[in-house]
Amino acid sequence: MRAWYVVWDRDVNQSHREQYYSMILKCQAWINGKARDQYEVVKPVTLSKYGPAGTRYPERIGHMIESIRSSSVE
Repeated sequence: MRAWYVVWDRDVNQSHREQYYSMILKCQAWINGKARDQYEVVKPVTLSKYGPAGTRYPERIGHMIESIRSSSVE
């Protein structure tokens, strides 16, 4: 198990492992392996569209939602 961890920890092809909340930086940061041993802040992602409008098929999803709503019995 330790050998697998060493290989994972020193992998130069995968720079970021996972996100965590850094108490030092007071924001989301990346868990990096030994190949990239530094603090890196996760850059915020701003979404211009979200929900069905942010997908490739907003009309199709809208029709599916409406069909589910209309078929539900109250």
